[in-house]
Amino acid sequence: MKVTKVMENNGSKPPSYYYANPNLVIQKLRARCQALNDEQEQLLERIDLLELTNRRLKQLVAIDELTGAFNRRHFNKLFETSLSLHRRDAPLALCLFDLDNFKAYNDFYGHPAGDTVLREVATAIRGKLRRTSDSLSRLGGEEFGVLFSAESADKACAFVAQLQQVVTDLAIPHACNPPGIVTASFGTVWWNAHDEQRLGADQIYATVDTLLYDAKAAGRNRSVIDELGHAFNRCHVGPAFDAALARHHRADPLAFCVVEIDNFKAFSHLNGPETIDKALRAITHVVQVRLRRASDTMLQTGSEQFSMLFSASSPAMAEQFVEHMRAAVSALGIPHPGHPLGVVTASFRIVWLGAEEMTADQMTQTVNSLLHRPRKSVLNQVSLEML
Repeated sequence: MKVTKVMENNGSKPPSYYYANPNLVIQKLRARCQALNDEQEQLLERIDLLELTNRRLKQLVAIDELTGAFNRRHFNKLFETSLSLHRRDAPLALCLFDLDNFKAYNDFYGHPAGDTVLREVATAIRGKLRRTSDSLSRLGGEEFGVLFSAESADKACAFVAQLQQVVTDLAIPHACNPPGIVTASFGTVWWNAHDEQRLGADQIYATVDTLLYDAKAAGRNRSVIDELGHAFNRCHVGPAFDAALARHHRADPLAFCVVEIDNFKAFSHLNGPETIDKALRAITHVVQVRLRRASDTMLQTGSEQFSMLFSASSPAMAEQFVEHMRAAVSALGIPHPGHPLGVVTASFRIVWLGAEEMTADQMTQTVNSLLHRPRKSVLNQVSLEML
């Protein structure tokens, strides 16, 4: 036997000496090591279980339980992320579709049958998505959204036609729908990464929603697709200025003006969303407060672009009126390190329309002409342009 010194109670008591069997000590140490190994395995199992639970919770937050598509909340996140990536990378398209006369289907066949249809349609559409970045989301009820990449508007149109066909090919009976089967209506916009007209997510969604409405109003079971800039102007700018024209006295000469914030891309890269929103609100305010008549109209037509329709007795008066706005924007003194002047400025392009009566189509053509006309490279200026 060998004398071994042992610290009792973790060293809290004086050492004692006793005769110990070395084999017994080794046996106890091995037992303790085994117990620690068992505890470690249990902890690892609990960690795996927690990770699995977290993954399932994330899926519950992002996935629509009925169809397996992404839900509306996750769609909003995907859309914002896709817009950010798109502005540096590839062309993008947003498609909204819903099932035709689906309320009548639920009333006739019952909601369980309706749920089955939603699952089948979601599965069929998801099977057509080609890229990992393409996504299907259920936005509510029978309405879905598809975010996808397409090299051109024609290819986007062809892809949406495939989606429409895959719903038709399911051949699900629908006695309350004129074709006799379940069909869907589609609204889609496509835009490339070099579009000058940069719109926010809400503006793009509203534009696509209007195209979907057009598809349903035209008889359902069809697709309406357009390039974003043209679609936005047709759906929002033209009608808004047509309403403004109706409010004006026909004898009042009119001017149309496009306002563009200079070097906005650099400003966006140098500042966070809150700073950008604050700057846009300040610029919008100093321009709007200078509109003199209730019938004068201002509309945001891009993330850094605004348009105005206002009374002006002559081209010179229009130019003078807008010059005050240009000076007011510069006087805000919003810091802009990427601008030669060091502050945010704006450029104004004016077209004097005179006192001629204009139809909605003529106004839309005027708006589109100026909105899509390449701007001059000179910053912080007011220019009078001819149509």
